[in-house]
Amino acid sequence: MLCPAQIDTCSEALLRDSATAARERRLPLQIHAAQSVVEFYEIMRRHGQTPIEWLETLGVLGPNAIVGHAIFLDHHSWLHWPTRDDLPRLVATGTNVAHCPTVFSRRGITLEHFGAYRAAGVNLGVGTDTFPHNLIARIAAENAGAVTTADCDGSGFLDSGIS
Repeated sequence: MLCPAQIDTCSEALLRDSATAARERRLPLQIHAAQSVVEFYEIMRRHGQTPIEWLETLGVLGPNAIVGHAIFLDHHSWLHWPTRDDLPRLVATGTNVAHCPTVFSRRGITLEHFGAYRAAGVNLGVGTDTFPHNLIARIAAENAGAVTTADCDGSGFLDSGIS
């Protein structure tokens, strides 16, 4: 898996090169994006596009991409943004979203409508945004040795035929 940290701290070249390398190697690519109001407006200021729109322009979105968070899409009520294009953009590109409620609920932030993402056709999973990434699987199994971090490496994307 390739993981260029977050959209507002990575250069355009790094994001493009990471997306290209991930596709060439048939690897998943994970990036944090649309995770704050500040980030949304900063990407708009820098690029004249929403974070999701900019990622699409760079070729980052697609079936092998996982956007960590994707809370502050253009429809989020806190943004007061006039368009509603980000959610359909995720659907059209087959991009996956990892929703991590714990870290945001601590700050009074939430994905406003989990069901709307699912109904639109977004492949939406629940993550921890913490280490180890297999924390939920271990808790659910009531066995700390039930899964390893390697078991949660995203290789399922390759096994499913997604490229």
